[in-house]
Amino acid sequence: MLVVLRCVPCLACRGIDASILSSQELQPLLDQYNCVRIIDANALDLSKFQFDYDLSFSTMFFNADGTIYGRYGSWQHQRDSNDATTAGYKAALTEALAVHRGLSR
Repeated sequence: MLVVLRCVPCLACRGIDASILSSQELQPLLDQYNCVRIIDANALDLSKFQFDYDLSFSTMFFNADGTIYGRYGSWQHQRDSNDATTAGYKAALTEALAVHRGLSR
């Protein structure tokens, strides 16, 4: 499962979110996940996830049993709104799938 925590009003986050959702390169990877977007994390106990509160776009990769495979976070798009690169996100998606396959055997 892929869980995205994103502040809806944030314009910069909307930009990275849109670049991820429209990326033809990422779509085959995203299709291998059950994807969830949480736009209000006020009720979540984020300490369970070693969550970095300074990130404006954050993704966590989980197994159905609650095992956390990995995390991805970005703040770069806040510093440079023209930076829409998804290479790091692609690497995180790929690695989480590899971990899942390794544990599923």
